Amino acid sequence: MKKIEFSIIIPLHNQEKYIKKCTESALNQNFEGTFEVIIINDGSKDKSRELLKDFKDERLLIIDNDNHGVSYSRNFGLEHANGKYIIFLDADDYLNLNALKNIQSIVQNDDADVIIAPFYALREDRNDIKLYRPLKNYTNAKGFLNIKNTKGQILNANMELCTKAYKKDFLTTNNIDFPPYKVAEDLPFFYKVMALAEKIKVSNQPFYYYRKGHKASFKEESIKEVMLAIKESSEFVKKYEDYSLIKKAYTRSIMNACLYWCKKFKKLNNSLLFCRFCLAEIKSLNASLVYFIRFYFRLFIINLIDI
Repeated sequence: MKKIEFSIIIPLHNQEKYIKKCTESALNQNFEGTFEVIIINDGSKDKSRELLKDFKDERLLIIDNDNHGVSYSRNFGLEHANGKYIIFLDADDYLNLNALKNIQSIVQNDDADVIIAPFYALREDRNDIKLYRPLKNYTNAKGFLNIKNTKGQILNANMELCTKAYKKDFLTTNNIDFPPYKVAEDLPFFYKVMALAEKIKVSNQPFYYYRKGHKASFKEESIKEVMLAIKESSEFVKKYEDYSLIKKAYTRSIMNACLYWCKKFKKLNNSLLFCRFCLAEIKSLNASLVYFIRFYFRLFIINLIDI
C-alpha cells in the first residue's frame, strides 16, 4: 500500500453554506502526491451531509458521528488519519489549491515537526481580505526553530491551529490532542505543540483562508471553559525546564490570548469576572508592571470601540 503524505481532517457541524467549497478546496489540490480527506460529520442537522453525496472520490472518507463537539471530532479524525502530515481544516474555511504542494516543498528536504504558514483572513461582514504573516522575521531562518533557540518567541506565532501542518508522529508520540472544551480548545493544543516541537519551519507561502465575522456567538458558560483552557496552558508551559528563558514571551502571548477573549466576551454578564481572572493569571506569571499597563490600556480600547 502506497504511503499517504497528507491527511486533511475536517470536523463538520451544520455548515451547509460552506462545506461544498471547503471540500472542493481539499480534493482539488494541485498535488501529485498522495493525500486523504477525512470529514467527521458531528451530528449535523442541516443539509451539510446531503451536500457531501455529490462527491465521488476514493480519497474522501466521511464518518458520521453523534454530536460530540469539535475537539472530539478532531481527535477522532486524528485516530483514523494515515498521512505523515496532518492539516486541520474547519468546514467554513478553505485551502489554497497549492497548499499541499507548498508544504511538501518544505518537508521533502526538512523533516519538520510543524510548519507555520501565512494565512488569509476573510471578513464577510466587511467584504475584505487580509494577509497575516506570523513570525515573518523567521521566514528565511536557516535550520529549525523551537522554543529554546527563539527564547520563547515561537509562542508569539498565531494561535489558529488550522494555519499549520503537523507531523502525525510528533503529535502521537507526545500525546498531543484536543481537550474536551467547546471553545478555546486550540489554546492548550497550541502551547503544547510550540513547547514540545524541536523542528519548526516557517513558510512564506499562505495556504489557508480563514473566515471571520460570522462565527458562533458565545454564552456565559463559555467563560468557564476559556478559563480552564488558559489555566491548562499556563500549568503546562510553566513546567518547561528553563521557564525563565521563555517567561517574557509567554506572558506576552497569554496576555494577547486573554485580550482576544475579553473582546469576545465583552457583551456577556460575566465579562468583568473574566477580565479579573486574566489579571490574576498575568500576576501569577510574575509579570512586570509594563504588562499590566498594556493590558489595561488595550482593555480600555476594546471596551471603547468595537474592533
